[in-house]
Amino acid sequence: LELDPIYAGAYGNRGLAYYWKGEYDHAISNFNKVLEMNPMDERTYANLGDAYYRKNEYDKAIFNYCKVLEMNPGYPKLAELYCFLGLAYSGKCEYEKAIYYYNKLLEIYPKDPEAYYNKAVACEKSGAIEEALKSYKGFVQCATSQHSSYIEPVKQKIKELEQKLSP
Repeated sequence: LELDPIYAGAYGNRGLAYYWKGEYDHAISNFNKVLEMNPMDERTYANLGDAYYRKNEYDKAIFNYCKVLEMNPGYPKLAELYCFLGLAYSGKCEYEKAIYYYNKLLEIYPKDPEAYYNKAVACEKSGAIEEALKSYKGFVQCATSQHSSYIEPVKQKIKELEQKLSP
């Protein structure tokens, strides 16, 4: 930055360094600097959304993620955007919108156990018990060894929901 203070890439890299250190305000400041120089940088909007998401500033995260979708509906990390949009809407207790984005994610990755799990939680919280049950079952079916600590609690949750639904 000392050599070339108008090199947007340097601000983007510094923003990422701050992000990975958990210094989200500094990351946001640097990402905004990139956008001042290049307002069409979709990757920076996504990074900005991630930083706001980590600060639990869900409206700002959603705004930036949607900006990416508006700029490039074929964004290379589309599944990641859908995941974070779902998480951000869940953070706002807007479960129907969260479920919409988890479904979009599952269209891309139909065997993503975390998408099934997150969708199941959102469905359950929204009162869509049958859909929650299907999604929890999808999680169990797609889970890998890295999800092993969740499988038994989810199986227990499935039993609880099945009991709720039985007459």
